[in-house]
Parts: sequence; structure tokens; C-alpha cells
Amino acid sequence: MHHATDAREVGIATTSKIRQMTPTEQVPSEDVLTSPCNVRFHEVNAFGRAVGWDIDFRQLDSGAPKIEARVLAGSQSTVMGFRFERAYHQRGSAPRGVLSFGIPLNGSLDWHRQQVDAPRILSFNGDSGFDGVSPDGFSGITLSVTQSWLQTTSASFGMPVPEQLVDTRVGLVLAPSQASCELTAQLRRLLGYGEGHFDSHRESELALQLIAAALGDSGCDDKSTFNQRARAIELAINFIEDHRGEAIRVSEICRETAVPWRTLDRAFRERFGVGPKAYLTRRRLGGVREALAAGPRDLRIADIANAWGFWHMGQFAGDYKRLFGELPSETLRHSCAHL
Repeated sequence: MHHATDAREVGIATTSKIRQMTPTEQVPSEDVLTSPCNVRFHEVNAFGRAVGWDIDFRQLDSGAPKIEARVLAGSQSTVMGFRFERAYHQRGSAPRGVLSFGIPLNGSLDWHRQQVDAPRILSFNGDSGFDGVSPDGFSGITLSVTQSWLQTTSASFGMPVPEQLVDTRVGLVLAPSQASCELTAQLRRLLGYGEGHFDSHRESELALQLIAAALGDSGCDDKSTFNQRARAIELAINFIEDHRGEAIRVSEICRETAVPWRTLDRAFRERFGVGPKAYLTRRRLGGVREALAAGPRDLRIADIANAWGFWHMGQFAGDYKRLFGELPSETLRHSCAHL
């Protein structure tokens, strides 16, 4: 069965924006895979060499092979969205020195002889590599992070790196959870941003979401009291208001409130139904909306967005529309119509 997914769903550019690769072309990473980049290959193992994976894929169905990918690289992590036109027996190993994870986006994948339905988080960190069978039209996302950076980032949230992320058992699949769905959505949005914005702040967000996905339901095992969480909420809200025009990190809120991320996350979800990062982003987007609704006709949207800590307009506009159901320009136009 064909499990087709539009390449745009994983942030892959249209054909006109993808460099064409011949089956025999050697691809130096510094020549093609700058970040962000969109590439198309007609030989699957050349694709593996270009992205630094040691792979041995065997095509299982008839037809011309075609692989499309979008790669974003930060200082400590790499995100890749991909789509395979053909079915493959996938074998190989992830890049050394990093922790790598995969998320199938469509259909069912044979992963070390177990059927895994999308979306689930797969670990590529097994001692003996990976082995899977993907159908034609298969698409997915990989996330690779340096282990030392993940340890440092995890410590800033007041907890160790979850064992599931460093487990070297072959064929490991993380338990499904709301956090893993949120990580998948976050990665898809990141790959879809036209400017490919991927700075240290967004890397930190991905690390937190990966940790939360690994914790799964065990992330709810928090021993704090109601009074401790209430106090954390009060301190956090005050801190957010004092820095409402800044893109502050959740780790900064943890430090200010003197509680670990698990406690802070539980407190926010109990009170507001969303985690601290989502609350902070919504607060800042709300500030922009208030300014646009009250502003004069010649108001510059970029100026207001910058004043609230949003500097990448593509990402800002997408987040704004998801929250309010309209673009910032529409909000401004509606406000001007009532003047």
C-alpha cells in the first residue's frame, strides 16, 4: 500500500528549490548540506553519506528511486525531514558522538521485527545499529543531539538525562505520550519555517521537549506539595511579567522559582492547562495582539513583534495565526477599519 505524504508536510521545498543529485555524484557536506538546505537524491546511499549516516538501504519495489530531504543544523543538534519514494530495507547506524532519534510520520514501519505506527519516537542508539523496513512514500524526521550538551541542558532544568535517551538496547521505541506528540509537532513546524531559523534558544526548547517525551507518563511523578506549586506559579508569573518583552527560557524560570522543570510544568498544567513555555509564548503573542488592535494605521508589525521579543517574522506569523486564527496583518486591518 502506498502511504503518500506531501513533501511540504515535513518542510521539504518544492522541486524548483532542490538541487538535483546524480546517482554517482560524491556530495561533500560543506558543499551541499549547509543549514538550512533542501536536497534531492536519486541514490539512497549517497543521501546517507551526505548527511553523515552509515547506511546500507536495499530497494524493495520497482521504480526510480527519489529521496527528498530538508536539513537544519544548530550548534548542538541537527533536524532532518525526509521522504523516500520507494520501499526500503533500512540498515545502518547513526552518526557517532551524538544521540539520534527518528519519528515516522505516516503508515506503519517494521522496526527490528516489530510493527510501529506513526508517530512514535525510535532510538537509533543501539550498539549494533538499526534495522527496519519502510513502505513506499515513507516520510519521517530525525533529531540528533550531542550527549554532553543534552546533559548540561537537562541539568539546567533540575533533572538528569532520562535513561531512555541514552539506552543502547537495539530497537528501542519510546512509550507514546502527549509530550512525544508535541515534540513531533514542534519539529514539523521548525522544518516548515521558510527561513530555517534554528538558534540556541530553539535548540534548548527541543531538548526540553525531547526530555519530556522520554519521561512520558513518568514525568507526572512529581512529589511537590500544592503550596509549593502555588508559590512557583506566583514567582513564575511575576518573572514572566518583568521580562515579558524578552524571549526568556524555561530554564531561567526554573532557576528563578527554585523548582525543577517537572514541578513547574505540573503547576502550569494544573492551573492553566498548558506548560510554562506555551504560557509564556501566548502571553507575548497576546501583548502583540493588544498593541496591534490599539495601534494607528501606519503601525509596523515588525516593530511591535520585536518589542515583544519576536525577531523571526515567519515563525512569529505562524505562531500568531495558530493562536488567534488570523495573521497579524489581519488584526491590524480589522483595528484600522474601526477607527
